[in-house]
Amino acid sequence: MGWENNRVHALRVRVVAVCAAAALILLGVLARPTPAGAATTLYASPGGTGSACSSASPCSLPTAVGAAPAGATVQLGAGTYPSLTVKGGHGSAAAPVTIRPASGAQATLTTVTSEANYLTWSGVLVTAAFYLTGTGDTVTGAHVNGGGLFVRGTDARVTGSLFENGSSIDGIQVGNAYGVVIEGNTVRNYNQAKANGMHADCIQIFDSANVVVRRNNLSNCYNSGLILSVGAGHGIYGVTIEDNFISGCIVVTSSCGGGSVVDLREPSTVGLVLRDNTLGAGPARLGTQPGTVADRNIIGYLADCSLPLTDSIVGSWNTKLCGATLPLLQSGGNRAGTVRFADPASNDLHLTAASDATVKPVTAAVPRAATDIDGDATSATIAGADTPKGTGTATTSDATPPRTAISSPKTGSTVTGTVTLVATASDNVGLSDVIFRAAGLTLGAATRAADGTYRLTASTAGFPKGAYAVTAVARDVAGNYTTSAPVALTLR
Repeated sequence: MGWENNRVHALRVRVVAVCAAAALILLGVLARPTPAGAATTLYASPGGTGSACSSASPCSLPTAVGAAPAGATVQLGAGTYPSLTVKGGHGSAAAPVTIRPASGAQATLTTVTSEANYLTWSGVLVTAAFYLTGTGDTVTGAHVNGGGLFVRGTDARVTGSLFENGSSIDGIQVGNAYGVVIEGNTVRNYNQAKANGMHADCIQIFDSANVVVRRNNLSNCYNSGLILSVGAGHGIYGVTIEDNFISGCIVVTSSCGGGSVVDLREPSTVGLVLRDNTLGAGPARLGTQPGTVADRNIIGYLADCSLPLTDSIVGSWNTKLCGATLPLLQSGGNRAGTVRFADPASNDLHLTAASDATVKPVTAAVPRAATDIDGDATSATIAGADTPKGTGTATTSDATPPRTAISSPKTGSTVTGTVTLVATASDNVGLSDVIFRAAGLTLGAATRAADGTYRLTASTAGFPKGAYAVTAVARDVAGNYTTSAPVALTLR
């Protein structure tokens, strides 16, 4: 009996030991860190609560974003989300956090304020206001219906999205922003139906630097297809507008007041490049600010008489202001001419005959983009955003950024009052402008000195005492730009 008891006891010990070992192995598997590169998916819903963020127990969208590791995906469940602000998150430039609707889910966002960095908003539907205030955020494949996107951050990208049907609101507004790319979007049908004192533009830019607007289709916005505005008066530096189809009000109605196709007259603008665009219905209002380049554009109606236009075609112009003969059409590779388009009523400004848009370029100072609005190879002898397939020649666009460095003051210096900032800058083709920045603001555009350096004398009034990192930003005529290594200055 005792022997049998000992045998049973030994068997039980072995069973317990085996079970314990198995449990330890299982715990080890469960506790094993997620392998590098493995995808993490979190789940959010309009009424989500808690912190599980699982498919069975979704959390709120702000909670999911705050908990998402680099490279994670947040899936949105069906329904209408309340106004919300997202913060935190752990995305990076190499591994952003992606927010997208779950497969088959109709997820509707109303007002969204995105304060987190490196978020990619993919395929979302927004019906009110969408604010981007972080660094490195992307909006792609989105549909903003009845609202607008307000870009206030750094290094934002807006691509392949549809913006439409807003009232007394801009489709895309870029303000107090830096390093923004707006590419491949359609913005249309923004009216002035609400008496809120706000204009309706397809795209408005103010108080910003290094903004690229490329390969977009903009039309039927009450005030302007694209406008540069004064904002708070901090200036606009380095805007490249290329390969776009742009019209103002295609048909003037009570909902569309016949505004400008473009209004680029804001005097604080420095380093504007307007190239390879087709400007349809509405007057084109262009300025003569320092550093402005306007090359190889097709302009339906020109409202200004004197501007730096080259290698471009003008359909008609303001004869009361400019006279029956427009002098700028007699030089610079420009000419008058009628250009036929596929369907102007829908802002389809593709050429029906390439010969309508041929020019004889006289300047090589402004390199063309390698591809047109459709991605077809461009031709140096065809103006506008469309080069019909097969008529262009494959080229390599200038993708080499400039070089720049601050030479004075030296890092570690203490400054006060008025400071003269000095930088060196060079480019393989040609520089457009050099600006200086600090504390998220553009201090101003530099002037090229006799010794070849770029200088800006700036007042420190209005900046609190403390430590600042100052950078120089050099931009070339192709729109490439480089930010210098920062110099650390102490303001007293």
